[in-house]
Amino acid sequence: MQTVKLYGTDLTVSRLCMGTVNFGTALDERQVDEHLGRFLEYGGNFVDTAHMYSDWIPGEKSRSEKIIGRWLQRHRREDLVVCTKGGHFDLDTPEVSRVTPEELVKDLHESLECLKTDYIDLYMLHRDNPALPVSVIMDCLDTFVQEGKIRYAACSNWTAERTAEAIAYAEQAGKASFVVNELLWSMAEPNREALPESYVVMDSEMMRLGREGDIGGASPHI
Repeated sequence: MQTVKLYGTDLTVSRLCMGTVNFGTALDERQVDEHLGRFLEYGGNFVDTAHMYSDWIPGEKSRSEKIIGRWLQRHRREDLVVCTKGGHFDLDTPEVSRVTPEELVKDLHESLECLKTDYIDLYMLHRDNPALPVSVIMDCLDTFVQEGKIRYAACSNWTAERTAEAIAYAEQAGKASFVVNELLWSMAEPNREALPESYVVMDSEMMRLGREGDIGGASPHI
């Protein structure tokens, strides 16, 4: 499998990233082990999860991260690039943003525990909180980097305007910036009316940000 260095980082990743939204839900732990084992056999090293994956199923929370954490213990951590996401709203109260410094600290520490790792290679904000200045959010992420708990910060479902504002602030303040943007991007034209309001779809302005090098390549994830 081909590899590529993520823009603005020293992370070399497989061009295909293993999405894990079905880990612990549609796929049980034995099946997950088989999927990840085959992914490694083919040269994959990039795994994407989120702290809230599986939370729509009653019972244990963060199943995806926990299964991956047990799997990581049986492999060389330094050979893998692990991405997870925090700051998603509670499914019972989608109108209440959880992108605050306090909630992000909570999510990050819980993710580290679930994944059984001391650091996360790529830490994404699953959603934005437009009610907060970008400075508050970026300062929080920069603290995570300085503490060695994450290597790089990224965003998911941020608008082009807020993404550009965050990048500009980080550059001006000398803070860690977003290196990757993960949003809904497909060869097919999405039906925006059918999508939840919090999803951000690739548009011309977001494409401009990527092409001008302000942020790394986007991913067809949500």
